[in-house]
Amino acid sequence: MFRGSSEEVWTSMEYLLPIICRGEIKSLKHDGDRLVSGGYEQYVIVIYTWGQEERDKLKRALHSIGFTNIRWRRGCKAFEERFGPWRTWFNS
Repeated sequence: MFRGSSEEVWTSMEYLLPIICRGEIKSLKHDGDRLVSGGYEQYVIVIYTWGQEERDKLKRALHSIGFTNIRWRRGCKAFEERFGPWRTWFNS
């Protein structure tokens, strides 16, 4: 998820907390620093899933609380410099 301000990050986190508490999000990374990409400055929240089934289940949960326009991608290499090796994000 890309957000335009730190306030948007914290508002998003408030919506995500119930999903986190239910164990539906097992790995979430975010920071308060701006990500500069393609001339845009944005804040980033990365939610990591393991496999397509978990991703689709999480997508349904996120859609149910109003997060319907989220960019999805395979692989997290782009965020490793920011958050460390992706293999350490997920505790099975």
